[in-house]
Amino acid sequence: MGADETAVGTAYQSDDNQLCGADRTKMLRRWPQRGLAPATPAAQRAFWSQALELFSRLKGGGDASGADAVAAADAQDQARSSRRTANSAGRPRVPADAEFPTLMERAGASQVAHAKNIFSDFARHLRRTSDPVQLMQSWDVVRQCRPFVVGRDGLRLADNEASNDKAEVADVLLMLPADVFAQCTAGTNRRTMFANGNVTAANEAVVVALLVEYLYAARDHKRIIAFFEDYSRNRLHWLRERSAVESGADASAPGLRVLSTFGEDEEQKRLSWFVRATRLWAPARTAYLKSLLATNRYRKIVQFAREDARNLETACASVMTMSPVLIGCRKEKDSALARLAIETMSKKNPVAVLPLTFYELAFKAAMQKKNRDEGDLDNALWVARVMQDEAGYVLHPDLWFLLFNTSLHLKRVDCALEVFGLYCKNFTSLYQDHFRRALRKACRRNLPEVVLAMVRQWLAAFDNSASCVDAESKTKVLEFVLWEMTSSGHPVSALTEMLAIMGSSQIETGGAVLQRVVKTILDDATERLSPHEAVKNSLEFWKTHDSVVQSSVYLMYLLIQQCLTRGWIDECELVVHEIAERRFSRVPCNTVVKIMDVNEERGRFEDNVRMYEALLKLLPRSGLKSLNQAFFEGYMKALLCLGRFSEVREQHARLKLGKRYPKSAPLAVALRDAKAQQV
Repeated sequence: MGADETAVGTAYQSDDNQLCGADRTKMLRRWPQRGLAPATPAAQRAFWSQALELFSRLKGGGDASGADAVAAADAQDQARSSRRTANSAGRPRVPADAEFPTLMERAGASQVAHAKNIFSDFARHLRRTSDPVQLMQSWDVVRQCRPFVVGRDGLRLADNEASNDKAEVADVLLMLPADVFAQCTAGTNRRTMFANGNVTAANEAVVVALLVEYLYAARDHKRIIAFFEDYSRNRLHWLRERSAVESGADASAPGLRVLSTFGEDEEQKRLSWFVRATRLWAPARTAYLKSLLATNRYRKIVQFAREDARNLETACASVMTMSPVLIGCRKEKDSALARLAIETMSKKNPVAVLPLTFYELAFKAAMQKKNRDEGDLDNALWVARVMQDEAGYVLHPDLWFLLFNTSLHLKRVDCALEVFGLYCKNFTSLYQDHFRRALRKACRRNLPEVVLAMVRQWLAAFDNSASCVDAESKTKVLEFVLWEMTSSGHPVSALTEMLAIMGSSQIETGGAVLQRVVKTILDDATERLSPHEAVKNSLEFWKTHDSVVQSSVYLMYLLIQQCLTRGWIDECELVVHEIAERRFSRVPCNTVVKIMDVNEERGRFEDNVRMYEALLKLLPRSGLKSLNQAFFEGYMKALLCLGRFSEVREQHARLKLGKRYPKSAPLAVALRDAKAQQV
């Protein structure tokens, strides 16, 4: 994670520098320009100098200039050759007359022990050297592939006559190129060195590994990378040649690949030993990985981990060595390699507990990819599952929602439901924004089966959990889902199933959510039925789902409002009769009065009287008490307009309207007119 923060900080710093540079440019443009004129660009000066030189040659005065040109060309060639030499400084220079020792089949124990001590002194000398320049000076001596000794002042060639130190004859070392050493030690198990008379032959792969390890201790990352990659290129060339020799193929064929494991026949065994003898030690490969991370070469980290299974095993040897691989996977968006790294770590160290940041790096390698596919989704889901089941970590809500959104985007319903199940296991708060965002995303993508499955899963998780969730909180969440379903145009069948789920959980709804649901169901019925049948169908529907409605009076009010809005005045009578038949304790009286007013304007007094009488006949006493003054005034007016004067007097006396509304002028006028007509 330190490399990620450093990279982000560097990006921010570069942006700030660009902004500051732009501000300084504007300030200089506003400042009055005085003094010298702007200088001629260097590119133009170079162009005109070349042009003048060409003209001078054409005029015949090109002797001096020609000599200068030759000198400049020689300087360029010398610089190019020096760069080429610097780039190849890490490779051994095998002399033409070199004679390498061979492996002795029977070496004495004392001779072998003495050779080990000599090589240990050499390794100790390299370890004590903290200066990278001195390390490379030692390498300049060793890479000549000539006998050398370890003196007090450092390494020197054994045949150096100018040296005053006289080393023992048996203290001579010689580095063999890795391919030569592998051929000499074929059939044995000696990868470091062997003794031959008075010479201790060391493997180049071991020497290079020591140098890389100690250069990393000196933090010389660029030299480590160049040194390691130079050796790796030569090793790959050796392996291709060796594989071609064993198989009888062309060594230059591009399709040749060397595997780390082979068959049991002798040829494959020899090739396998050649691979092992030339492979650098694990500490050197670990140092190379860390140097790549220090220099932000993430592509090479991924390439190195994919080249050989041993490289990945080395990187996954511990938590510290695994960090560069996961950071490189995240930067290069290689989710498959990140998953393989975690699997390898689990197999090699089953008791090791990876930190949470490692799982998040592997997860981000899949989910922060621009064009992520189903493979990335499977890898991210695997990481989320492993980090929860095996390590006990909880996925961050932002990452959880990213995984859920990707599952819906790729139309992986099974993955979306599994991801939602992770939320139910880990998060118990009902008011988290990510939880609502997930429900909203599923609703807006018009996936009713996903929404319903999520709701069932969520309710089951909270019913089985020890935490107590009150009905009001559940109602808020499910009303939120209903609102989004109606806003996104979900079919009525999905809404019906959602209401059934709410009814089974004893959750009621009301308010604006119920208003939307009523309108949606009535709209759906209108598309295939007449207005009269549509209203009857809606009444039957809500009679079936009455358990999810908080207030049936409010439901009747909504139905009457929908009928009035659509101009279905005759169908309003169906709703009024439904109120009377169900004997509600309260009546939406003001809305009923609106119906009466519309009928009065149409001259439909018979309809009004029919609705009035139905309510007065069937409503209980509590329902009659909810009828207001305007209701009875309209009733008396309708009877008076129909000429039913005796009924006006009878109903006025029976309902005791004079006592209930003594100040009502319309009631007094209706009673007076009725009496006057009967006289």
